[in-house]
Amino acid sequence: MRVDSDRARQMVQRAAEFAWSWTVDDLTGFAEQVGWRVANLDERSITLMTDFDVNRAGAKVYAEETGKLGASRVLNSIRVYVSDVVMDDPGLVHGLNEAFEEVAQQVFDELGQRPTGWWIKPSRGLRWDLSRIVIEVTTSGGHSVSIKLINPAYQAWRDEIDKNLVQEDQLDLDRVWNFD
Repeated sequence: MRVDSDRARQMVQRAAEFAWSWTVDDLTGFAEQVGWRVANLDERSITLMTDFDVNRAGAKVYAEETGKLGASRVLNSIRVYVSDVVMDDPGLVHGLNEAFEEVAQQVFDELGQRPTGWWIKPSRGLRWDLSRIVIEVTTSGGHSVSIKLINPAYQAWRDEIDKNLVQEDQLDLDRVWNFD
């Protein structure tokens, strides 16, 4: 199983320094800085090919329509695989955990600050909230290690949903449905 932690660190460095506007127009400039290739920019499914030495070098781009004619689409996040994607091989789980720790350490060293969030279920991850970008390093289901570059406004929206879900889980349903 391959892990490209050096390119991951370089990508994080450039992403942290990039002047994000968080529209799909950013993809071309960012891709040039990190040596990637963008195709289908004007189509619903944007193709972003990285230079990572892993078996899935294509990044996933999550963008949404603005609803305004001629307006640029909002860029929510970019997910990049920094390890090989392996399926149904329990023997590689230990290797993926080591890869996650290696990549997380590289990101920590590059950003020079402690993560602002972490979780262990259902995936394992660390998150850094910076002024212009949120960066997540995750390993999920024993299949891969990836880094997400996230629009801070989109992350704030996700955080609000998570907060509301936690509050709903803590409701006293007997009080809510008691009509006495």
